[in-house]
Amino acid sequence: MDTEDLSDNEYESYYNAGDFQEEQPDNDHNADDEDTMTVIEECKRKFSNDDSVMESDLIVHIRKYIKAGGTPEELVQLLSDHYIGEGEVANAYIKWLQDLGVKDETINRTCVEHLREVVISKFDPAKADSLFIGEGKNVTWLQDMIAQPFWRNLFYCLAERFPDCLVCKFAVRLISDAGYQDDINNISTVCQHLELFTRQLQSCVHSVIAKGPTTSSADVDNMINMACHTEHGYLCCQFFLRILLYDIENSHLIRFLMQKIESGAISRGLAVSDIAMIVNGVYQYTNVNAAVNNIFSRNALDSTDVATLYEVYSGDEPPPIEIIRHPRFLDLLIKRLFDPDDKIDADLKSKLCFLLAYAVSVVETISETQTLLNTDDLKSTTNVIGRTLDIISHADCRSSNYLLSEIGNLYQYIRYPVVGRGLINWVDCIVSSSSFFNYMGDSTALIYLAILDEICTHHPLQHPTTFNLLIKFLEYEYNNGDIMLILRFKRHIIECMVHLVSRGYVVPVLNYIRKCLDTNSMDNSLIRNFVSGVLDIISPPYTPIFIELFLPLLKSDVCISLRQSQNKDDPAVNFIDYCETYKTSAIITDH
Repeated sequence: MDTEDLSDNEYESYYNAGDFQEEQPDNDHNADDEDTMTVIEECKRKFSNDDSVMESDLIVHIRKYIKAGGTPEELVQLLSDHYIGEGEVANAYIKWLQDLGVKDETINRTCVEHLREVVISKFDPAKADSLFIGEGKNVTWLQDMIAQPFWRNLFYCLAERFPDCLVCKFAVRLISDAGYQDDINNISTVCQHLELFTRQLQSCVHSVIAKGPTTSSADVDNMINMACHTEHGYLCCQFFLRILLYDIENSHLIRFLMQKIESGAISRGLAVSDIAMIVNGVYQYTNVNAAVNNIFSRNALDSTDVATLYEVYSGDEPPPIEIIRHPRFLDLLIKRLFDPDDKIDADLKSKLCFLLAYAVSVVETISETQTLLNTDDLKSTTNVIGRTLDIISHADCRSSNYLLSEIGNLYQYIRYPVVGRGLINWVDCIVSSSSFFNYMGDSTALIYLAILDEICTHHPLQHPTTFNLLIKFLEYEYNNGDIMLILRFKRHIIECMVHLVSRGYVVPVLNYIRKCLDTNSMDNSLIRNFVSGVLDIISPPYTPIFIELFLPLLKSDVCISLRQSQNKDDPAVNFIDYCETYKTSAIITDH
């Protein structure tokens, strides 16, 4: 039999096997036809094993031994000589532990953990397969084992160590059929079994679609790890999601998953850009394919490739829009256009603006017969991107007076998500530059932070990106600078974090401040300013997770001054009183 996998017929035959029947002597053949000496020697070797008298198939070998002419006296002598009594010793140990007051649960757990270690260390896949296939035994014992999480974990471990073992494959398939596939944490085990892989994939997709925008990063990370474990898994995931893309209503979530999986593969150093182009259908357009491949291979936007893409997308029959919606391509566009030190000629800038506006504003509707394009917002988006670039590329763009005169226009343009994302990159480049410290003390620095605040106000999806940028500014080493000036600028960054909390990005910010408090990596005055700022914007009721994260900050030694007020209307006093009341109510409810 092929050891690569179990066919459906074999699976059914094993699964539906009858009850185990004790082996009976073969009455169809005469004992004289057997080599009696061989049978006797084989049985004697069996009887010479330690504790062989405890083996479940002992009766079978005794009958064969007697039938072949073996003597009962020798049989008894062999069994008694090799009886060690490990089982009885184990029972005695268990009884002693019980007498000493050890809980039965602890004893049972210790026993099965030891048994698991023994099985793993002595497991012989070839012997297990021969017994499983040759003797055709019932699998009731296997079904009983997979009903217990502990033994399922044993089979996951064995399946990882012995991927070609038929018993392990069969056990994993039974586990999957029984609906326990969600508790398999080992990616290797999942990727080695097609049925398990597809079920896990379906489970992940259903979870993401059901949760929608509230999907946790753990769900997405789990799918990325599974898809990027092998090349076959990556292809399977991407083509599966590609098929779903046009068959369900939440197609944006499917596209989000596809992009996350690709970015995860790229971050692992896997060359998957060509696969992504094939999945997107770009191979049908030779000139577009060449231009995109050139851009990705150089990781830069060449004027010739940009001109090629501009020509085809400004024509009457443009290629699929998802080609230029590739995350890497969009990232290159934004970084090139919103780089304050990159002086782009007017012609190239206009083409880049068009491609970026086309990618983010055109709506493409694909049916079985035709593809419809809605370009109503293309012109306005192109103009807004162009006017924003004119402001931030002006010769006086780093002057506070000029920025203040244009801040109203920037606030209007920020309402376009693509402009908000681009300005984040622009602010990052300026604040991270070596010359920024020269004007950190004037109002220009505050204008950059105010722009980030406005982006957070209008674009919740940019909260993580903005937060990471604020952390970068906060932890940046401003060498050879005035300490008080740097501290004042960091206070303004803390105010931006408080603003993020007010816009609903609460848990990540609190986790970061808690970590800074625990590691003593932030100035105490900054932590105190953060706590004070949050107290000014919050009001009950509070969620348990918020209390769990914020109360330790307020009760820390850093914030003693905030808790010393005798005013009953003080926000710190009110918050602590609320938490005490909440804790008392929770205890009463539990009881």
